[in-house]
Amino acid sequence: MVKKIKAFRTIYLPHLDYTVYVKDLSELKLINESGVEEQIATGGYTAKIDHSSCAIFFEDIKNSSKNIVAIPYLAHEVMHVIQLLCERSQMKVEEEKEHTAYLMHYILNQIIND
Repeated sequence: MVKKIKAFRTIYLPHLDYTVYVKDLSELKLINESGVEEQIATGGYTAKIDHSSCAIFFEDIKNSSKNIVAIPYLAHEVMHVIQLLCERSQMKVEEEKEHTAYLMHYILNQIIND
């Protein structure tokens, strides 16, 4: 079941019962050891939410998703999603070449297309 989390894109993978939320990096809050909020020094970050979901945070996602220069960086974050999925299923990501290629294509397509 898909949770209701506000996101630029919500990608549900029904055969895996897994949801990927794509959000703007400005929504990610980093709290240092002193409890002070800090600026994120990266263009993208992928975080596990729970067993059935994760979130990709990407700088200026609305415009970046339409910019060909940003696509390799988005693909990098999608690869982290695939790694999380493989870990969850106890699969080795390098042994699932065809499956992971299809997932990469599907998730990226969902991010960049309206």
